Amino acid sequence: MITISKVFNQECQCIMLEKDILEKRFVEKIKNLVEPEFLDTNLLSERFFSSSATFVDIVDLKLMKLTITTIQKILKYKNFRQEILKEFPSSLGNRFSEGGVFLSFDFHLSEDGPKLIEINTNAGGAFLQTKLIEAQKECCTEMTEALVLSKDIEALELPKDIKSLVQLKDTKDLERKFVQIFLEEWNSAGKQGLPKFIAIVDETPKDQFLYPEFLLFRDLFSNFGIRSEIVSPEFLRLDEDGFLYYENQRIDLIYNRLTDFYLSKSEQSKIRSAWEKENVVVTPNPLDYELYAKKTNFLFWKNEEFLQSAGVSKEDQRILSNSIPLTGLVKRKNSEQLWSERKKFFFKPVFGFGSKAVYRGDKLTKSTFQNILDGENIFQEFIPPSERILLKDGKKVPYKMDLRVYVFREEILLLAARLYQGQTTNFRAPEGGFSPVCILG
Repeated sequence: MITISKVFNQECQCIMLEKDILEKRFVEKIKNLVEPEFLDTNLLSERFFSSSATFVDIVDLKLMKLTITTIQKILKYKNFRQEILKEFPSSLGNRFSEGGVFLSFDFHLSEDGPKLIEINTNAGGAFLQTKLIEAQKECCTEMTEALVLSKDIEALELPKDIKSLVQLKDTKDLERKFVQIFLEEWNSAGKQGLPKFIAIVDETPKDQFLYPEFLLFRDLFSNFGIRSEIVSPEFLRLDEDGFLYYENQRIDLIYNRLTDFYLSKSEQSKIRSAWEKENVVVTPNPLDYELYAKKTNFLFWKNEEFLQSAGVSKEDQRILSNSIPLTGLVKRKNSEQLWSERKKFFFKPVFGFGSKAVYRGDKLTKSTFQNILDGENIFQEFIPPSERILLKDGKKVPYKMDLRVYVFREEILLLAARLYQGQTTNFRAPEGGFSPVCILG
């Protein structure tokens, strides 16, 4: 089906990034926050951002919102939650969790509507996307006429958070919202007042691709009167009462960017211990991951018999059926069938992250498939990403596109598009990266 967004994604070649504004709002800010030897600031813009816009129909955005709210609602059902958490320590499973800060739902846009590919509990890039919005300029007249305008919002009966996305121009309100969601996590953990010290934690943070975003968050917390530092876990100290310290400062809250989702590695054991004793607030935390982002959870979303027994309505089952790709566990007993039908599937490690050890079935070799059988993996129906066509040296070049919806509780915070080339999402292709998103009516 030909839609307005598809036409613009195929044909529009407007440059929508004001490089001068991006230099002032992002690059110069990072230069002021970082030690020069740790980052090549001259390549920052090219590293993260595409100068071309991505276009999304308001109908698809509403469908993505519907999928997200349906999942959030079902995860509150007692029977459903118990089944998902049956391997999780019962003493921890009763704690509050709605996914933590910057929960993301990643979609591909198919001919049959948006398909949910993955849920992530430590999704990066939201703060970078705000810098992209600040540097976004108007496109061609044709696109401007196709935009959802403020005067159309009431007639479309849009949810409040989608209205905010359509009208989003000033990111200062969004930055205040970023601080607010950390404070809501703090209060939901039973803490009073404000945290005095927030640690942004990742392994060797200065080597991380998204280190510039860590700097932006540290600066944001400081601007709101909360001390913050970027810390590698080996520099944390656990005192005799089970509280975490960095240098001589007790840590109240950890913004967790680690990919050890259960905090099970020895170097993360201090964090896990303090979190279990409720001596530090960790967001996102192992419970958030177990409920929302564990890849085997997709098996539940496609299990009609279980959904019915858990009390999920027929309408909600229909929504999930339309938006969740077929997913299953890779087992030796189904290996012959999976190999013969491998072109239909993506193969993903159960406990993987990013695009590590993710394989498209039609690219698999026998030896790689054997490694998949030897490990713990899922197969997922291959949903081709939609395309964004860009001009390079006068030639039309296809880029793959996925959409990331950043969510807090049931509210959409931000919408991001990522343009890439290759099997899986990456930031290697020239003119790829985060792309300005335009919502069309």
